[in-house]
Order: sequence, then C-alpha cells, then structure tokens
Amino acid sequence: MSGTHLFISYSHKDEQYVRGLARRLIDAGIEPWYFTESQVPGISWPQRLLDAIGQARAVLVVISQASNSPEAEYVLSEVLLAQRERRFIIPLKIHPGRGPLDIMLAARNRINAWDGSDPLPRILAAIATQADAGPLGPATDVAQLSVAPQFREYANHATLDLALPAIPALLDSVAPVTLCRLGRDPRGDLVFAKALAFVSRQHARVSARSAPEGWAFILSDEGSSHGTFVNSSRIAEPHILLDGDQIGLGIPSPMLVFERLAVTGDP
Repeated sequence: MSGTHLFISYSHKDEQYVRGLARRLIDAGIEPWYFTESQVPGISWPQRLLDAIGQARAVLVVISQASNSPEAEYVLSEVLLAQRERRFIIPLKIHPGRGPLDIMLAARNRINAWDGSDPLPRILAAIATQADAGPLGPATDVAQLSVAPQFREYANHATLDLALPAIPALLDSVAPVTLCRLGRDPRGDLVFAKALAFVSRQHARVSARSAPEGWAFILSDEGSSHGTFVNSSRIAEPHILLDGDQIGLGIPSPMLVFERLAVTGDP
C-alpha cells in the first residue's frame, strides 16, 4: 500500500488529545503526521499539506465539537483533499454532538470514543484491514433504477444510476439530497412518454438522507394524480427503498426495480 504515515486531521483545540494519541501510535509502530509537529520553516504550507495527505497510508479525522465548528473549516478542507486523493479515511468521534463532518463522513464506519473508550486498538485494526486493499476508488454510494421490460419503450432510460458523490453536501442539517425526478416532465431524470397517462408530469422523486448506517434512499410521491406504489402498496409518505423493491407510478404493477449496489472506497 502506498504511503508510510497516518495523517491526523483535527482542530487545534483538540491538540492535547492528538498529542497523547500520537505518542501511543509511535509506540505501536505507526508514524503520525499532524500540523503542530510537522511545520517546516520556508516550505509552502499548502504544498506540504497536499503532499502529506497524498502520501498518507490513511487519514484519521478527529470529529469533535471543535472540529465541527465554523472556526475549523480547515478540517473540512483536509477531508476534501483526502477524498480527492482517494485516501483511506478513519473517522474518530470524540464528542457525541453532530455537525458538518458527521454529514460528510456519514457513509463511513467510525470509531466512537466519546464515551472515554480507547480508540487505539480499533485504529490499528482499521489500518491493518486496509493494508492489503490497494488503491481506493471514489467513495460512492450507488443504487440503480431499472425500467421493467414492458415499459422501456416509453422511458428515456432503461436504467438510471443513483450515485452519491463522496461529498454529497457540506450541510449543517440532514436535509435529503434529491437524486432524480420521475414523471412525464421532459426536465426530469427518468422521463416517461405522454402515452402513459397514469404517470403524472411530476410524479415522484428519489432522494438520499444521511442515516447512522450510511445513506438511505427515499422515494417520495410529488402529489401525483394516481399515486406511487412500492411492492403493489400505495405509499402515503416518504418511503425508504430496499434492494429489490418494485415501484409503480400511477399503477400497482411494477414499472421500476430499485437495486442497491455495493459501496466502494469505504471501510
């Protein structure tokens, strides 16, 4: 695996915690790299940061009340760089609150240490697990809608990928992210022909919302005339889609099949 050190991204307010953890990482044979100990006079700091993240074997993100605050925007920037460089990211949560970092890293398994538990064994296990995995692909949660064969001649796509980028949004909230719109409106993403009169112009949408276990894909009716169905049952409120769910637009019969694909680039 490329890289020799563990890059630690953290708020300067958590420096005492990071220093203590860094000493223990060194004792365990892991070389930590973090801002306070790695400043070199005369060297461009942005370039040094880029090099340090790009050459890291993994990036440990310390999630705390301080690193989730607006004053610690540089932590968000470091995570952005780590994701762009396809680094293996290990979220370490030392405070039970919630903020932008939690949203950004929602799809990744995390180490919870805010209860005072020792995170070191789990950090070492995560690094060991990744050691033989090779380069990471983009951290993307992917699902797909497939149009049933009898309806494909009426649709602009036979299949439609629903992909969440590694950084879906830098949000303070857990507002759903719209992935696609379904209906007869030509401005939509999966568009059906006017011949299917039971499909409304703006019929339904699929969104994604942050959840403790990752991302939830949600189907919502948009006030359609004849309703939206999942597995032949009409939905009255937003519905979390599961792998293999069959969707009907205006009719109970399955017109679409939802498939949850593998998550790539995550622990």
